[in-house]
Amino acid sequence: MPQAERGDAVAELDIGLMHFSGNGLPKDYSEAAKWFAASARQGQIGAQVNLSVLYATGNGVPQDRVRAYVWFSVAASRNNSTAAKYRDHIASEITPDQLQAAQAMAGKCEASNYNDCGETTLTR
Repeated sequence: MPQAERGDAVAELDIGLMHFSGNGLPKDYSEAAKWFAASARQGQIGAQVNLSVLYATGNGVPQDRVRAYVWFSVAASRNNSTAAKYRDHIASEITPDQLQAAQAMAGKCEASNYNDCGETTLTR
């Protein structure tokens, strides 16, 4: 998809969804994570939620509930009720120290306009 290659956030989300579902592209959670991360860094809420799900489940990326909390929190701060529900669920599964670190990471992510969210290894 040329738009995705040019960095269009919606097109990147679409490519991620295609890899996630195996609809139109081979099912590949690692590739989905890369496309979701690229789109999430541009503020695409759907990509932020989907990237969170991959971190929460460990599909395509190492399971990391702290990172899942970060991205769910970022999406929730933009009035996504689904993300808020899952953020709160993840919060109950991590330690208080992890929660404090995740909240700090989410704040840093938002303050940097999604450029400093710890996703350095997820590039397309």
